[in-house]
Amino acid sequence: MKRFFLIAYLMCLTTTTYAQVIQGATGNINIQSEPKGAEVYLNGTYMGNTPLALKNIDAGEHVIKVTKAGYVDAETTITLNPKENRNIKIILEETPETREKRLKYQSALDRYEASMEEYRQISRPKRIWGFSLLGAGIATGITATIFYIKGMGDASSAYNEYKNSVLIPDIDSRFNAVKDGESMITLGHIMTGITTALIGASLYQFLTIPSKPVEPKPFTINTNPNIRKDRVVFLISTTF
Repeated sequence: MKRFFLIAYLMCLTTTTYAQVIQGATGNINIQSEPKGAEVYLNGTYMGNTPLALKNIDAGEHVIKVTKAGYVDAETTITLNPKENRNIKIILEETPETREKRLKYQSALDRYEASMEEYRQISRPKRIWGFSLLGAGIATGITATIFYIKGMGDASSAYNEYKNSVLIPDIDSRFNAVKDGESMITLGHIMTGITTALIGASLYQFLTIPSKPVEPKPFTINTNPNIRKDRVVFLISTTF
């Protein structure tokens, strides 16, 4: 009989001690979500935003709720064992409104990328031709200026000598020199015309480049303007 009471006492003592150990034991919960930045509630209390590491959580059953604007709330119940490191990843499902906005944005983005590809195919050759023609026009303009300066200088000098010449051979030579100078001036006129045409063609290439497509703005998710009381208390407690 004494042995029976002793065994019963030891069993009761063991059960009580074990219950005390379980009651005082804690574990850790690491919570991730897709997408990130979701709010986490543990047993109805706001704990922070994902990714979130909850330390020294009492062992036992807990209800974890994850919410994010534009997504359907997700809730799960876990049983945390003592000294356990529990990793949880929750994938949130888009609301119909968010899905519609995302699909519209993706469609607009696809059209934008197609327009950008067409824009590159058209604008790149025009820029190449524009700069090439502009370079040729500048070079031709410089050449025309040289012809003008040299032609006018040679013609003026030869004409002064021509007026002062007495001998027939000298007169003929100076006269020919004047004509050569005038020929260079004429070439300068021709080069000036070519310069004008090249620069005009260059400007045409640049002016006919189509406008660059405007990239669509990413869609926004309407957030709840109401401020949760439990979140305010949590933020104040963590701040101070």
